Parts: sequence; structure tokens; C-alpha cells
Amino acid sequence: MTVKPPALATWLLNRLTSGEKSASLVGDVIEEYQRRRSTAWYWRQVIAAIAGGFGVQVRRHTLLALTVVAVNLLLPYAYMRALWHWVVVVDQAWYPRFVAWVLEHHFEALWRCHTACTSGR
Repeated sequence: MTVKPPALATWLLNRLTSGEKSASLVGDVIEEYQRRRSTAWYWRQVIAAIAGGFGVQVRRHTLLALTVVAVNLLLPYAYMRALWHWVVVVDQAWYPRFVAWVLEHHFEALWRCHTACTSGR
């Protein structure tokens, strides 16, 4: 009888590992699991394979990884300094009109939704 490994772990292993030896890695881990290894062992192998592959990719593309980290650290600062004013302007331009339109055209539907959601309390 063939023992099936955890489906989520296998899916993650297939999707998140890369390289020329990825298919053989997946096959080896599944084969070893079918030799009566535990589910915890299988999950540890999957996590180690994904983390190891991620580490290899970061080392292989160090400049790209550093650029991504730098951009993610700088974007909130850039947003707060440069873009927040335009977000406020756009929000003030459309939000009151949108709320007025919803209340004018769809008030009954909103009220039915409200009463349906609160009637079970």
C-alpha cells in the first residue's frame, strides 16, 4: 500500500522549490516518506528544502534581493512624504459623493443587509 504524504506540504514543495534538481528532490522526499517516515519528518524536509532554495536564490541574486529590501523600507517614507496629500485630495473628492449616492439609491438594500446581519444577535 502506498502512503500519501500531506497534500499541502507536497503542493508547497512542488511550487516553492526550483532548480535543475527540484523534481528529483521532490521524488526523493516522497519516496522516503513512503518508507514509513513520520508526517513531522516530511514537513521538516519540506520546510528545509524551501528555506534552502530561498537562501540559494538570495545568494545568487544578492543585488536584486538588497534592492527589494531597500525599496520596501523606503516606500512607506516616500508615501508619507510625497503622496499622502494627493490621497487626501482624491479621497475628499469622491468619498462624500459616493456615500451620498449609496444612501440615495441603495438605502433600502443597505437597511435590509443591516437588519439581516443584526437579527441573529
